[in-house]
Parts: sequence; C-alpha cells; structure tokens
Amino acid sequence: MIDDWHFLKDRTADPAGGAVYVNADGTRYRRSGGEALAAEAAYQRQLAELGHQVPRVLDEGTARDGHVFVVEESLGERSLHDMGPGEPGRHARAIRPVVDAS
Repeated sequence: MIDDWHFLKDRTADPAGGAVYVNADGTRYRRSGGEALAAEAAYQRQLAELGHQVPRVLDEGTARDGHVFVVEESLGERSLHDMGPGEPGRHARAIRPVVDAS
C-alpha cells in the first residue's frame, strides 16, 4: 500500500518503540512497533469478529528496518478509547477494562 504518510507521534505502549503515522487524506493510520503490535493487531481482528466496532486492519507485515507495521482504517474523530463504551454487536461483551487500560 503506497501512501504519503505523515508522522503523528511515537508509540509508547510498545517496548520496541515505533510510531504512528496518518495518510494524506486521514483515512488510514500506519503503526509501527515490535511483536506487541502484531499481538495487538491479532486481538483487534478478534474483537471485530465478536462484533466490536474497531478499525479494520487493512495491511500488516515487517518493514525493512525490522519493525512490525499495521495499517488500519481511521475511526474519524473518535478514538478507539472513545468508542469502547458504545454499542457492541450482538455477540460482543463489554470490554471496558481493556478500553481503560489502552
């Protein structure tokens, strides 16, 4: 996926470091990090399968510098933390403790 990525901030939740970037039109985010990010993306997919409204993972892999990367859709003005207490899908359970820890 080729985009013009703009740096937003360093990732502090991942021991391997990394950063967060947004594409030019604000519709996608690219996060980089270590194995913790790969696990986070897998969990994000699991939440989506359970009906939670989380950003769809559009692409992922390992960059030339060895960092894991994940490209996901934008949620718009609301962050995942803001959306946590929202309406879950019919198979979803409340994830408030996970949201609060994020």
